[in-house]
Amino acid sequence: RTTELAWLTDSLTAAEQGHGRFCFILGESGVGKTRLIDEWTARLTRPVYLFRGRGHEFEAMIPYSPLAQALREGETAVPWEYFQPPPPWLGALQPLLPDLPARFSGYSLTSQHHVIEGLTNFLLTLSRQRPVILIVDNLHWADGPTWNFLGYLSQHGGNGRILTIAVARPEDIPPERQRLVRKMEREQWQIRRLLRLNRAETETLVRQLMSGEEVEPVFFRRIYEETEGNPFFIIETIRAVREAGGDWTESVPTDAAGHRPHFAIPLQVQAVIESRLDKLDEKSGAALGVAAAIGREFSFDLLQQVSQQPTEELLDALDEWLARGLVRETRDGYDFSHEKLSQVAYQRLSRARRQWVHLQIADYLARHSAAEPAQLAHHYYRSSQPDKALPWLAQAGERALRVRSYHEAREFGLQAIGLLGRFPAL
Repeated sequence: RTTELAWLTDSLTAAEQGHGRFCFILGESGVGKTRLIDEWTARLTRPVYLFRGRGHEFEAMIPYSPLAQALREGETAVPWEYFQPPPPWLGALQPLLPDLPARFSGYSLTSQHHVIEGLTNFLLTLSRQRPVILIVDNLHWADGPTWNFLGYLSQHGGNGRILTIAVARPEDIPPERQRLVRKMEREQWQIRRLLRLNRAETETLVRQLMSGEEVEPVFFRRIYEETEGNPFFIIETIRAVREAGGDWTESVPTDAAGHRPHFAIPLQVQAVIESRLDKLDEKSGAALGVAAAIGREFSFDLLQQVSQQPTEELLDALDEWLARGLVRETRDGYDFSHEKLSQVAYQRLSRARRQWVHLQIADYLARHSAAEPAQLAHHYYRSSQPDKALPWLAQAGERALRVRSYHEAREFGLQAIGLLGRFPAL
């Protein structure tokens, strides 16, 4: 991906010179979009303000969820004294940063400005000190207001030292957003589509993953044929082969009948992931399913509470997941290495188990944290007691209305109406 890495670096250089840049990276699942961003940000040596958030499948109706995450990730580096006294638009950020008033005690942060205006002014003001990088990953799962903000920023942030990078799977972008993507392409946004690896690139990646082990050429050919050059499929297939204890030269089927030795290179990534999760013992696999029900990101405390497993057993399981590359550590907890891993782990839970787990998650969040009403509504709605979602749907709808997220408010209302139809006594 040297061409794409250079493109991002050139875009940052242009942004540093006051020519705001807007980059949109599109590609199918597993093609390496997030990995590209990870590698590029890891190589950054220039002083910048970095804000990075992403959409989550379970949070697609929470207004500005990826942007709120991005601000939380980067707020510790923000020189808040630079905003003293607070400008009139700063209070508009409170829905994204609930702790903001604590940073400005003695000042009123009430604001008539829209969240979109406040956030745009915030980034533009910061960019006068040093360049700002805003990254929104998994934009296909983002709420409507987040999309609207990116469109607004591209119209009003072109003269700021801001590099905006959006990442999405085109096949999962909702139809109502496809028109906005086409508009972005016609206007400020530079769109780059990541393709699968060719045969030579696939061989290079496989050699890196195998750490210089001796391999017959037929193995590279079979890997390419089975994965069709999708990097995530390649990585998961090699991991599955390793965990199966396969021999690199003897484990490749070459006979005309298609018979395979003691392991098989699965034909689909679903089978690849299944084969890897099968290596976990029953308790570890069940706990991984609980983690997936929480969401792609999860904390140890919540996982322990819901899984109801002894601390030592759960720590051992977590160490195993990390060693196998199923999850990775984040600032606030843990995160699945890829959403496909999370999806398969969740699907392995029985329906009754899923409902029970969602109920435990919702009850815990209601007792122990200031969780988003939409998050609580989601878990209760999927639980064995969906009627408990009703008050949280009402709160989520009210909160969406306060930030003018009318589409999301309507969706919460429709869910509530559906519940009232199922439970007339409510």
